[in-house]
Amino acid sequence: MSETSYSASLSQSQGRKGWSIIFRHPVRKDPATGKSGLRVRRGLGTQDKGDAETLRNQLNELLRDERLHFPSARSEAEHRFDHRIVEIFFDGILADSVDFSAIREQAIPLPSTNDDYRRVLFIGTTGAGKTTLVRQLIGTDPTKDERFPSTSTAKTTIHDKEIVLTQEPW
Repeated sequence: MSETSYSASLSQSQGRKGWSIIFRHPVRKDPATGKSGLRVRRGLGTQDKGDAETLRNQLNELLRDERLHFPSARSEAEHRFDHRIVEIFFDGILADSVDFSAIREQAIPLPSTNDDYRRVLFIGTTGAGKTTLVRQLIGTDPTKDERFPSTSTAKTTIHDKEIVLTQEPW
């Protein structure tokens, strides 16, 4: 993965008893430079220096083992290291998943089957007529300047579209 060797160090803020750990993350990119090696500082949740040193040593072991620098290696890391170290290292490696349907539902609550409405999913091979059917339902004409849903040669729509056919103010 990387030729750069990273290591962690301990820190204790002035006037505080708790220990923090500081390291450059081998996978996460620094937003300012776009390069790997984002500087991370996290509290360890301990005031005991011996416990903090043990955690630092575990993180240094994790940093040295490039096989563990992938999200798929998290379960192995959880078996080998303290949960605090695993949380600190794997935080931010994977993007949070976003529930776009819930966001849309919050902004534009649509009627459900409980309101006597139905949802339909059109599935078919390229050229089967899915887009033509949708255009017929919503009344758009591609020979005019109405290009919704849009298409192009050898391109298909590969994501969900929600089209509401009602007079309600959606």
